[in-house]
Amino acid sequence: MVTHPGLSGSFSQDLTPGTYLLFEYFDLENAPAPRYRWLTVSGAPSGTHPTPTATLVSERVAGAPRFTLSGTVRAGRPLKFVNTLPQENEAVFFPLAADVTGSDLTSYFDTFGPNGEWPADPPPFDQSKGVGSLPLNPQRSSVIQIPLTAGRYAALTWLKDATDGRTRLVKEGQYKIVEVR
Repeated sequence: MVTHPGLSGSFSQDLTPGTYLLFEYFDLENAPAPRYRWLTVSGAPSGTHPTPTATLVSERVAGAPRFTLSGTVRAGRPLKFVNTLPQENEAVFFPLAADVTGSDLTSYFDTFGPNGEWPADPPPFDQSKGVGSLPLNPQRSSVIQIPLTAGRYAALTWLKDATDGRTRLVKEGQYKIVEVR
C-alpha cells in the first residue's frame, strides 16, 4: 500500500497457501532499494474483509486501459481495487484542486516522452501526496483503507504498458477523477 509517515492505512488480501515475496518500500527517497522478506502462507482461509463502499477496476475498455468505478468512495472507508489488465497495475490517488479538469490531466499526461520520460513541467497536483495500492498482479484484488478525505482526486498509475514497455498507462488514458464523499 502507498501511504506516508504519519498517515495510517491498511489492506486486506486473499492469499492461497504458498510462499510469497513481500516488498517493503520503506523510504524511497533516502533508501531507494526495496527491502523484502519471504512470507509463507498455510492453512485454510480465515477472517473477513472490511466492506468496501466502492470498487475501482483497472481494465481494458474499447482496447484502452481505463479505471472504472462502481459505488461511492467514502472518506476513511475501505475501497476495493481490482486489476483485470493482463499486467501488473496500481491505483494511486492524488488530491486535485477544484479548478483542475480532465483536460488538464490529459494535457499533462500527453507530455510524457515516448519511452515514458517524465515531463519537465510539474503535474497539476501535488505528486508527494499520493496514497493507494501498490501494483497487483493480473486478476487480483485487494481491499484497501487509505487516508482519503472528502474532495476530488485523480486515481492513476505510473506504470508502463507491458505490451511495449515504454508508454506510461496514464498517457494511454488510465486515470480517473474521483469524488470522495
